[in-house]
Order: sequence, then C-alpha cells, then structure tokens
Amino acid sequence: MLKEGKLVGAASLFRDTTEVNRLNLELERTTQVAAEYDRQLKAQAILKQGNIIGESQHFVNSVMKANTIAASDATVLLQGESGVGKEVFARLIYQNSNRKGKPFIAVNCAAKLKPGDVICLRTSAMTAWGTPEYLHKGCGVGREATLWLIDQGVHAVGTDAWSWDVPREYATKRFQETGDPSVCWEGHKAGAIKAYVQYEKLNNLEQLPPYGFHFFGAPVKVDRASAGWVRAFAIIDDKKE
Repeated sequence: MLKEGKLVGAASLFRDTTEVNRLNLELERTTQVAAEYDRQLKAQAILKQGNIIGESQHFVNSVMKANTIAASDATVLLQGESGVGKEVFARLIYQNSNRKGKPFIAVNCAAKLKPGDVICLRTSAMTAWGTPEYLHKGCGVGREATLWLIDQGVHAVGTDAWSWDVPREYATKRFQETGDPSVCWEGHKAGAIKAYVQYEKLNNLEQLPPYGFHFFGAPVKVDRASAGWVRAFAIIDDKKE
C-alpha cells in the first residue's frame, strides 16, 4: 500500500484450493471414463462392420490397434496359430485403410518351412524401381527374425527391396532416437552370428506362386569383394499348379 508515494504496508490474499484441485481430478477422471467409453463404442462399431464377435478387453484392444494402424501405410505382420483369425484382422485393417476398394488377395499358405528352403520377400518395392523412392519402399527383416529363419534351416533369403534390412529412412530414424548403432543393418549383422546368403533387388516376384517353385541365384565371383551380382531365376513345376 502506498501513502503519499511511500510504501507503508502490504496485504496478502489466500484461497483454499483444495476444492479446485478435487474438481480438477474429478474432471480428469470423468474425461478418461468418457474416452474409454467412446473407444468401446468405436470398437463395437468396427466389430459389427466386420461381422466379428468378441467381448474380452484384450480382443477389443487388438481391434483398436488394428484400426489405428489401418490409417497408416506401415507394413503389418500378424502372428498367431492357425485358425485364430489372422485373415479376419487383415481384412479389418484393409476395410479401414485408404486402400479400401482396391484388390485384396488372401493367400492361405499351408506350407511349412523345412531345411533348405529359400525365402523370397515380395514387398512391392519394385513399383518404385528407378526412382529415389525405391530406397524407402518395402519392408525389412531384423536380427531376431533373420536368426529365427536360419534356425529353421533357411540359409538363403531374398527380397525385391533395396536391402534385406528395413529401409534406410526408418533405420536412420531409430538410430537418431536411440543412439544405438546395433539398430543399423540388423539383418546383415545376423550373418556374423549364423551364416546365410541374401539376394536383394529381385524382380518379377509377383509372377511366382506363394511356394513350391525352385529358386536359383548363382553369384558372379568378384575378386576381394564381400558381395556380387547374380543371375537369379526360378523354375515353376506346372504339374503342381
């Protein structure tokens, strides 16, 4: 307080905020309940749309995750035992994505891996061949998945993408986020633990059946090099078609 331009005193006002804090907590809790209720309603609408029956919380969570990923262009790997509904979830993602209305092909591959098999990944990366986007197209295989394939007796793998590993864009992002150099070239580095051969930039994989063909990839020997080009081709047994 001022009197004739001089400070002669001061006053302080205090207010009990207990009730305000309680109301804020209650509002936050109510907002969370409303959000969860809205999530449940959306999940039930998605289930009805796809003619899917399920009520457990874990199942609903899986449905919502599938719906969330459907909005992106990310490659999705669905894992589960035979008969658990992987194709149902694949169709659910498709129906809620921007790819809806385009061809959807369900391939029921009953073949099981056996020693000596060659795995060729068709990622559709070749649709960008000859453009800068090719480096970022497709998907890749990490360390654990590569080692798992080798443990099944698979010692030769191939892909239509630029590399067996994840596209450079995503590997760079993971390295920047974690600072961990092991996230770079995971699939390649798996070969230092268990030996295998990989073929990259394979073309015309879409002309091959899901399984049952014979793959050949005789490499050209390059002096003092760790890699070389190949003349890759496949033979299809018409009798099995």
